This record gives sequence, C-alpha cells and structure tokens, in this order.
Amino acid sequence: MPRLSSLVDRTFSTVASASSYRIFAGASNVDEGANVTFTVATTDVADNTTLYYTISNPSDFSSNSSSFVITSNSGSFNVSPTADVTTEGAETFQVQVRINSTSGPIVAVSANVTINDTSLTPTLEYMIIGGGGGGGANSGAGGGAGGLCTNLCSPYGGTINPSATSLPYSVGYNYCIIIGGGGGGGFYGPISGSSGGNPTCVCRDGWGSIQGNGGGCGGGYSGSPFATNPGGPGGSGGGATWCGSAGSGSQGGNGGGSPSGLLGGSGGGGVGGNGSTASPGPTGGPGGTGITWRSICTAGGGGGGAHASLSGSGGGGGPGGGGPGATAPTHPGTSGSTNTGGGGGGARSGSGGSGGSGVVIIAYCSPTNVAIGGTVTCSGGMVYHTFTSSGLFCIVGS
Repeated sequence: MPRLSSLVDRTFSTVASASSYRIFAGASNVDEGANVTFTVATTDVADNTTLYYTISNPSDFSSNSSSFVITSNSGSFNVSPTADVTTEGAETFQVQVRINSTSGPIVAVSANVTINDTSLTPTLEYMIIGGGGGGGANSGAGGGAGGLCTNLCSPYGGTINPSATSLPYSVGYNYCIIIGGGGGGGFYGPISGSSGGNPTCVCRDGWGSIQGNGGGCGGGYSGSPFATNPGGPGGSGGGATWCGSAGSGSQGGNGGGSPSGLLGGSGGGGVGGNGSTASPGPTGGPGGTGITWRSICTAGGGGGGAHASLSGSGGGGGPGGGGPGATAPTHPGTSGSTNTGGGGGGARSGSGGSGGSGVVIIAYCSPTNVAIGGTVTCSGGMVYHTFTSSGLFCIVGS
C-alpha cells in the first residue's frame, strides 16, 4: 500500500498555476460618441481563449457586452457611449471581464471611466403660419396674411425669445399639427364677401396648443343688396375698399386704410408690415411684406384690385406669397401661394383670390434627426421638419 506522503505529492504535481486577469482603461474619461480602449492583461491563459465583457451602465451604450480573444496573455477592445442628444450631465461606468459567457463569473473590473456629456437636448424652434385671408370682390382689397407664431426673436434668424411659449422636448412626445386652409375670395354678385383664413395649430394632450391665426378677409363690394364689405381682422388684417374700413392684425400688420373716391382696393396686411392704402387713381394698393424665418419667406399680404370700371393696375402681392390684385382688363384676383399663408389678391370685378394655406416648420440643431413627421431636410447643422398638410411630429430620440 503506498504511503500517504507519496499520494499528497502526486496530487500537488497535477495542480495547474492559477490564471490572473487585470483590465486597464485607455483614458479616465470619454466623450459621447467617441471610443475608449480597454486592455486586458492575463497570466497563464492559453492563446485563442475567448473572454467576455459587460458594461455597468448599459443604458448609455448601444452595445453593452461582447467578447475578445487573448493572444500572448493580452487582449483589447473598444467601447463607445452613445451620443444621445440629451442633456444628462457627467456619468460613469465600469467594464467587467468575465469567463465562459457574458453572464459568467467576473474575473476583473476596471476603474470608473467618466462619460463627458457632450450632447445637448435640442431646442425646438418653430414657425406657425395661419391660412391667408381671401381677397375682396369688385375693386376688392387684398386679404391679410396668416398670423405668425414663433419662438425666435426678430429678425427670426436663430435667437430664442425667452418670453415665447417653448415646445417641450422629450422622447415619446407626439405633437398634432393642423394646417389651416386659406379663406375664400369674395364674389361679385348676390353671394357674399370674402372669408378669413383658418388658424394653424400645434397641440399636444396635457400641454395645450399654440397657433398662427387666420388672415383677415379683404374688403369688397358684393352681396345682395350690393354693399361695401369691410376688411376683416385676423392674423394680419384685410385691406379696405372705398367707403369701408380696414381690418387689424393680431399677429401681423394691419390692412391698408379706406381709400376715398374712385380708387382701387387697398392691400392686405403682411406679417412683416401693413398693407398700403390705395393711392389716388384707379390703382390698387400693394400688400404688406411678409417675413423671412431662417431664410424662408412667408406671409405676404394680398394686393388690392384695380377700380372695377376704370383702367388701372392692381397692387402687388406682398413678398412671401401674397397674391397680386387684378389689373385691367383682368378681373379676378390671384390667390395667395400655397403653404405660405399669403393673402389673396383683390378682384377688379369678379372673384377675389383665395388665401394661401398655412405651414408649420419645426427646426433644431442636431447631427441627425431625432423626430419623425413632415418633410425632413438638413442644412447648416439644422434639421427642418416642414408640414404642408396636417400630421404628427413625433420625438423618437437618436
């Protein structure tokens, strides 16, 4: 029978040396979207051995576990925190090295690495334009442009107005966009005068709504019995025709004032300026100018039509989609441009032009779009969502 001491000796001679594992981070901090390299040093680990790693703060990574291979007792891998376009402040994470699988025993843990919060929650800029007012009939005045609602300061180039209503940003928020149609032009006959435009709205349950008001209707001479119809109030006011009154603007300019004598119609107000009162003679007044919002020109007032029975020129439509007034011998006014909120042009005789439909543009600074909805374009580091018809703006994150 062998001695006990010889059995003990044989047992120890078969025990392999214990493996060891150490992990080192290539940096103590890393920017969102950048890589940091981790190196794992081992002893007594065979070449081509697969090890695994997991990350302690998985919500900041698109991939939070994987594997790597040991060669000559060393292996390495990169991890990259997600650039999530959300302001969170600095955060930390550790990497755990595991054997057998990503859920296997932990054999080494790295020091804390700080994630530098280089992403900022986007500020949602918006331009909301209501539908333009219709132009008046028979020496008709121009319709007022749809009103402007925005959180950018004048001249609408990018500075946020702190007193304006903000459009809150949070992943999962869905905003309903309702595009207002333009008002109808007045009709010369036993029908009625022109009509104002419809409001354009952005709303969300539990938050409320903001809107660009519809433009005011242009004054004209119509109805049964025939009578002077005044320019209507609205986002921008409708212009006046002879012996009538002009409309005032709540989010834009006023309509041109009442001309005296045998004159054409006055211009409708634009968001950027008042409509012009018709000058002496049979010529219509020009529509008020629109505005330029981040290089996008919208919301010009409609021009007044020439006098119905004299030879004259219609007033020009305001820059930004306002329809020009009718010029002799042409009779109808020209409609405001679609999706500009431009006011309709006044008629010489016959029907005034319809107002242009409204538009919503939501913009933010981001390397990629973080929302869906509307027509999406990117320019100069900005992402634009343009709504020319009603729909949803849904924040989905990066």
